[in-house]
Amino acid sequence: SFDLDGKGSIDPQSVKQGEAAQRPDDPSAEGYTFAGWYSDAGLTSEYDFSSAVRKNMTLYAKWEEIRFTVSFDLDGKGSIDPQSVKQGETAKRPSDPTEEEYYFVGWYADDTPYDFSTPVTKDITLHAKWIKLVSVHRLYNPNSGAHLFTSNVSEKDILVSVGWSYEGVAWYAPESSSVPVYRLYNPNAGDHHYTMNKGERDILIELGWNDEGIGWYSSESETVPLYRLYNPNALQAGAHHHTINMGERDILVELGWVPEGVSWYGM
Repeated sequence: SFDLDGKGSIDPQSVKQGEAAQRPDDPSAEGYTFAGWYSDAGLTSEYDFSSAVRKNMTLYAKWEEIRFTVSFDLDGKGSIDPQSVKQGETAKRPSDPTEEEYYFVGWYADDTPYDFSTPVTKDITLHAKWIKLVSVHRLYNPNSGAHLFTSNVSEKDILVSVGWSYEGVAWYAPESSSVPVYRLYNPNAGDHHYTMNKGERDILIELGWNDEGIGWYSSESETVPLYRLYNPNALQAGAHHHTINMGERDILVELGWVPEGVSWYGM
């Protein structure tokens, strides 16, 4: 008789003493490869079908799981151990990797975000998608009360050297995206303004503001909102402020600043 370990059945054979059993067609089972017939349940002795049969016996099917390797390519930014996954089962999503000055977007198979609920049916390599980050620095002018934001380290250092207070990195912006944030300067008030609204930019230019180009980019995934506030009491510089800190936003609102929604998004 033939024991398939619960993976189907094969009719037993009646064999005349001293003759040999006929090897049946190899069985199949989803997710397994058939690895031969064994004469013991421990699968240590492979059966020779040329052997003479001299007693009742049971032959045991040996099965090997079909497994595939799921590898993770971090683009040189660390490593994650590959996973051995049984055919038809799913890979486990690893903890999101981290890398200084980069934002991890997700795992991709070719150019498509990978769905970890997808059954694995072959060896695959998943690629980490990263976005290079740019630090946006925050400075404060104690003479005018204005804040300035810049991604230019040289500009930051020059302003610090002439008396501006450096208040650290305000947020991180993507190195590039389809959503630029425009920077404008009012030569009459000595004030800077930032907006991703082209219409607002164009109106300010018509009113005499200098177009200083793209200051940085907004996150397309809208990860971290930057809140925009307006100070109706500001006479010259410092009329607008931008912050990712909801606590700071709420304090300024209590002090009379007007919330104007979300300016753009950081990461």
